[in-house]
Parts: sequence; C-alpha cells; structure tokens
Amino acid sequence: MALLWVVLNTSLASAVAGPVAVLTSNLQLFAGLTVIALVGYWLVDEFEDDDDLDDTVEKAGDRAGEASAGFVNLTTATLGAAAAVLVTIGDQLFATVSEAPMIAGQALLGALGIGAGIGAVPVEVVILGALLVIVVSGILRGDD
Repeated sequence: MALLWVVLNTSLASAVAGPVAVLTSNLQLFAGLTVIALVGYWLVDEFEDDDDLDDTVEKAGDRAGEASAGFVNLTTATLGAAAAVLVTIGDQLFATVSEAPMIAGQALLGALGIGAGIGAVPVEVVILGALLVIVVSGILRGDD
C-alpha cells in the first residue's frame, strides 16, 4: 500500500511539474496566445450580433479597451495600496527607532546575529554592528 502511495504521489508531482515548467518557461508566449484568443473570441462574438465588419471591429476594440483599462486600474490600485502599506511600515519603524533606539538596535543586532549564525554575515560585521548599536543608542539617549 505504501508503495502505491509513493507511486501515485510521484506520478502526480511529475504530472503537475511538467506543465508548470512549460508554462513558466514560455510565459510570454502563453500570455500572447491568451490575448490573441480573447480578441478572437470578442470578434466572433460581436460578428454574430452584427453582420457589418466595421461595427464588429469597433465593438471588439471597445471591449479590448475596457478590459485593458480595467487591468490598468487594478494594477494602479494594487501598487497604490502596496505603497501605502510600505509607507505606514516605514513610518512605524522610524517612530520605533526615534522613540526607543535600544529596542531598534537590539533588533538589528539580533538580525545580524541570525545572519552570522547561518553564515550569511561575517562575524566582523556583527561585532561592528554591536559597537555601532552601543555608540548610536548612547548618543540618542544622551548618555556619555
């Protein structure tokens, strides 16, 4: 039974991984084909309603314009919301650093220590960071 479970999961993983790899490696091709298919669908749909080719092209163009405007509005709203969140986070970080420099320094030192623990940050950088935290937090608190 366990062997069957392994075989089924392996088959499922390979069945999913193959198309996903093809899609991600040819993403521009798939996006272009999707747009062409969508515009083609709109042309056929509008041509069934009107037999005049000029009206068909104009109505399909209007639908494409509305769809692209909606995509642009969605993108603008998403980027605006992300910018507002990032500005809020930055404001709160600045408030934390200005009101409690020791807490911010300890958080920075902890991040450097974790980086040194996994080997991403040299130990010399952690020592320099610790000295800077002590000096800067002392200056900000007004201690000599």
